[in-house]
Amino acid sequence: MKKSKLIIIIFVVSSILLPKSGISQVRTNVEALLNFSREKAIEFNEKRAQAEEYARQNDIPIIFENDKGVFFELQYISEEGVPMYYKTDNRNAAKTVSTDKVYPGGGAGLSLDGTGITPREWDAGGIRLTHQEYGGRVVQGDNPSSTHWHSTHVAGTIMAAGVQAAAKGMAYNANLRAFDWNSDNSEMASEAAQGALMSNHSYGFARGWSWNGGWIWNGTPSISTEEDYKFGFYDNESKNWDMIAYNAPYYLIVKSAGNDRNEGPNGGQYPKDGPYDCIAHGGISKNVLTVGAVNDIPGGYSGPGSVSMSSFSSWGPADDGRVKPDIVTNGVNLYSTENSSNASYTNSSGTSMSAPSACGSMALLQQHWEDLNGTGNYMTAASLKGLVIHTSDEAGSSDGPDYKFGWGLMNTANAALRISEDQNINVIEEAYLSEGATFEMVLTSDGTEDLKVTICWTDLPGQTMGPQLDPLNPMVINDLDLSITSNGNTFYPWKLSRNSPTAAATNSSRNNVDNVEMVFIENPGAGEYLVTVNHDDTLSSDIQAFSIVVSGVTATALLPTASAGADDDVCENNSVTLGGGSTNSNSVLWTTIGDGVFDDPTLLNAMYTPGSNDLINGSVDLKLTAYALPPSNDSVSDNMILTIIYNPIANAGDDITVCGVETAQLAGQAENQESVLWTSRGDGTFDDPSLLNAVYTPGSEDISDGEVKLSLLAAAADPCTQDNLDNMYVYISDGPIPNAGDDDTTCMSDPYQLEGTAIDNDGVHWSTSGDGTFDDTSLLDATYTPGSNDVVSGTVLLSLTAYAIPPCSPDNTDDMVLTIQDFPTINAGADDITCWNNDFQTEGLVDNPSSVEWSTSGDGTFDNNTLLSTSYLPGALDAETGNAILRLTAYFDTGCEMGFDELELGIAKSAIADAGQNDSVCKDASYTLSGNAEYHSSIEWSTNGDGTFSDLNQLTASYNPGTNDIENGEVVLQLSAFSVLPCSGITIANMTLKVLGCDAIGENLVHDLGAIIIPNPANNQFEILVNDIGAKDVMVMIVGIDGKIQFQKDYLVVGNDFRTNISSIDFANGVYNVIVRTQTKIGTSKILIHH
Repeated sequence: MKKSKLIIIIFVVSSILLPKSGISQVRTNVEALLNFSREKAIEFNEKRAQAEEYARQNDIPIIFENDKGVFFELQYISEEGVPMYYKTDNRNAAKTVSTDKVYPGGGAGLSLDGTGITPREWDAGGIRLTHQEYGGRVVQGDNPSSTHWHSTHVAGTIMAAGVQAAAKGMAYNANLRAFDWNSDNSEMASEAAQGALMSNHSYGFARGWSWNGGWIWNGTPSISTEEDYKFGFYDNESKNWDMIAYNAPYYLIVKSAGNDRNEGPNGGQYPKDGPYDCIAHGGISKNVLTVGAVNDIPGGYSGPGSVSMSSFSSWGPADDGRVKPDIVTNGVNLYSTENSSNASYTNSSGTSMSAPSACGSMALLQQHWEDLNGTGNYMTAASLKGLVIHTSDEAGSSDGPDYKFGWGLMNTANAALRISEDQNINVIEEAYLSEGATFEMVLTSDGTEDLKVTICWTDLPGQTMGPQLDPLNPMVINDLDLSITSNGNTFYPWKLSRNSPTAAATNSSRNNVDNVEMVFIENPGAGEYLVTVNHDDTLSSDIQAFSIVVSGVTATALLPTASAGADDDVCENNSVTLGGGSTNSNSVLWTTIGDGVFDDPTLLNAMYTPGSNDLINGSVDLKLTAYALPPSNDSVSDNMILTIIYNPIANAGDDITVCGVETAQLAGQAENQESVLWTSRGDGTFDDPSLLNAVYTPGSEDISDGEVKLSLLAAAADPCTQDNLDNMYVYISDGPIPNAGDDDTTCMSDPYQLEGTAIDNDGVHWSTSGDGTFDDTSLLDATYTPGSNDVVSGTVLLSLTAYAIPPCSPDNTDDMVLTIQDFPTINAGADDITCWNNDFQTEGLVDNPSSVEWSTSGDGTFDNNTLLSTSYLPGALDAETGNAILRLTAYFDTGCEMGFDELELGIAKSAIADAGQNDSVCKDASYTLSGNAEYHSSIEWSTNGDGTFSDLNQLTASYNPGTNDIENGEVVLQLSAFSVLPCSGITIANMTLKVLGCDAIGENLVHDLGAIIIPNPANNQFEILVNDIGAKDVMVMIVGIDGKIQFQKDYLVVGNDFRTNISSIDFANGVYNVIVRTQTKIGTSKILIHH
């Protein structure tokens, strides 16, 4: 028994270990499939709900079956707003595809019936599980609402037991897991994760024309009116199935090609579908086996002419020119099970019938592979698909594939025999091609059979495009290339032209669109042929699994391969374990061009220790040579470069000194480092600690300490692990540190007291951005007076520069912003006047003060000096000075702290009247008054007698005594002074005027006292002497001859004699009476005054 083979072909830079990106080509990626399943389940439920709501709103059916038995079910609404319906592809199969030959007694020497294999089926509804043909071998994997004849018919074609011989299925003893087509993407991914090998899908979306009692066109006129652009178009549905297949490398999806060819009315608004480019949906997927339908061949295949195309099967190509369909099987008038009873059957035609014929037949091929290679061993999907295509019978009018029959009519027997042949001659290989690699295989032909080589691979999902008609972009991602060379001749694979769909296939150049390539050499000469598989561009998945199938050979030989592995690195003084790889080799040997040593050069994973010259050179070339298996003497070599990575060296640089707050420019050096990192023992910061020339800013603690230790770490580059550290010191010398103070606010042009500070400086200097002035720019507490521009601007920048003390540099400057506020309104009121004994009412005005206070320059009092409106009563000093300055001071919480305004209050006095001294006048004389008045607007004289005034309103009016005045001997004269506003009222003053008879001076007087007057006459002064006056109180009066008193005074006598000097400087020339009086005596004398 031959064991299953997995061959990894590596060249130059490839690794024998499979990279993670290739996981989906080695084993089933269960996690990815289950995630995909969950996402698609959610997506289906959302889209189906939207579609059902759309159907209700637009009165369209969700499920219906036309009169031709085609079943439709709404799935979702497209982006173009078109309802997307799944529909069945309906329109004695074992003989046609030679499946009957692998049955027991079938002539191929095999006994295959599908035992142990469980295909999956997704279709229009549930299967009648109790049908007599199934024998309990069918499990319904979901809960469909009902069974359907189409699903039951497809199931019978795959695995009916043959209770009725004509209805016998392809794998008549296989099991089956069945699902309805709702949420198929999710369920397919889930089943693939559980190990599904194949599944059948005899349905697709309604594309182009479809029948529902009348023709309906499902195309998008905005994109094309010539055809439904979705035919041949690689859409998201195509991509989804490729995604599932890529993550499940053993799972092959079998899809009916569809029955759209020639669908549509004659003379309709849009052309009929096809004949070419009418396959859609999953049938366009790269990793799917798309199956077309031909007529039954009751007698079996007898040449291309025996294969007759059905009237309905859809033809390719895919829009990018890929071959579709892949193969054909019988799809006309197939007899199979039906769901109306447990024993009912029916005939049906369509690619719905051809696909299960292929699916069931492939179950037999997997059974055969497992029988030969051990339980649980199966072909990959690429091997199975490639094998079916490779062994298909030629169909059509020309050699090679075409867009009608694909690669030909499936031949199950040929495929099974190729599996059997693989036990003796290596004709089926499952290999992996890595980036830059080349696979080579030598074939030996005896020239008796045509030589055919096929490769097939499960490709990454293609890149979908926006809706458009027939885009050219190839959907293949990893483009493998197959060629065969012999005797200087190169043979290329078949390929078709999408632009000439009827043209025969050609084989003159590379095929850059299909992920199946076949080289066919008719009537080869005997000899050896070299098969080469490589790739174009870069592999998107790092590696690409592929399968190769060969026929027409007598021997195959895989050439040895050698891979020294990717270039690698080793740390100095260390050893490295090599990762060489080789296939098909008898032995390997490592060699070096350097002076290092291997622990065992015959091991793929030998350990190499570099020598001294290797270390000096920095690298060394290592060669791995693989020697072929006997009897071949061939060998192949591959080189890799081993680079020596040195341990890092760090040099933090010399110690440096900085001044004050100056930053330190570091100058570290490093060699062989992966990266560097500065660290500090202090509290400073680096601008970028990963730079050798980082800038370090000392922190406050650094400055306080006067020094800080910095360390430069050079991190080792992989694979080295030993980092290196070096230290240096930054010494911090004091530098000037000015502080202009906090930003502040002042009022208008008020002088502002600065509060700057500075340390470690050689002097300071204030400067301004405005036009104000400093009283002294060199003082920290200078006073700044804002200028007019400052006031207009509202702010000014004041800068305090501290000069560095040598050798420190540079000088340092700090700024503060002085905000200049407009002075608030403070108005004490207009200057005013009041009467000295009246209250004055203030009416101050201030904008939003916190408090106010009135004060005075005088001695008056305020009723309440904290109120804007209050009363002021002038004091005596106010009245004497005639005015007072009243000041209103306002205080503010913000901005200007205080301000004041003043008013001048004039103090008016009430009128003052003085009628003059009491006096005397001769009865026949006129008396001149000497009244006085102040602060008056007018005066007026009045009398209590009957005399007359010369002018009542003159202070110096003359008064002539009247009769009563003379009779009474005296009269009271009254002076009235009227006050000036704002004072009001009248001031009255009196004087008594004695009225004398004056017949002669001294008349009627007792002359008891004799007065001596010296000199007499007198000029400016004279003396009065009275001896032995005999009294203590004396009154002296000097009276003119007109009776007017010129002098009068009281004296206190000391001693016995009375003596006094009288100034007469103000007396007019003339004769005066000198009268001296005591309480009991009087004396009168005359004196002549002459100046």
